[in-house]
Amino acid sequence: MILESRSIDPVTGNTILETEEETKECQNQTLLLTEKLNEELTLFSQMAEKQKEELQTVTAKWNLAEEERAHFLEKQQSFKTEMEEFAATLGQVERLMDM
Repeated sequence: MILESRSIDPVTGNTILETEEETKECQNQTLLLTEKLNEELTLFSQMAEKQKEELQTVTAKWNLAEEERAHFLEKQQSFKTEMEEFAATLGQVERLMDM
């Protein structure tokens, strides 16, 4: 009746209804896919934030290890210099004792 009151023949009316149903189905699918995409993006964002924090932690540990290594190398060089001085002093003492 609605089709007749609007002067739409039944074949065209059925086509319009089918098209409308397809459009609604497409909209529903689009909505579902959009929601799923938003969920995945939220999850990705959370994972990226966690990895960023982990990277910052690892970077801080790496920097600390580099500082400790530099300090160790300074101590090692100081020890080496001191040993060379002791060896030189020992050599002088041995020469003096040989006299």
